[in-house]
Amino acid sequence: NSKPIRMSAEQWYGKDLQVVIEATYRDPRTGETRYRLSDIERAEPDAALFQVPDTYRKLPPPRPRK
Repeated sequence: NSKPIRMSAEQWYGKDLQVVIEATYRDPRTGETRYRLSDIERAEPDAALFQVPDTYRKLPPPRPRK
């Protein structure tokens, strides 16, 4: 193919969140890819999300091999 391949990328970055909020990538070989965060809540997450389930058990670390 003698024609140049033209790709583009557009990103919107949220400084206060320190994360890419929306991005669009275009490449004629692979098509268009879109990424968008939605329903962002700026509140503390539920502490239950970070608790280890009761069915889990703690194992001692493995012994080093000699």
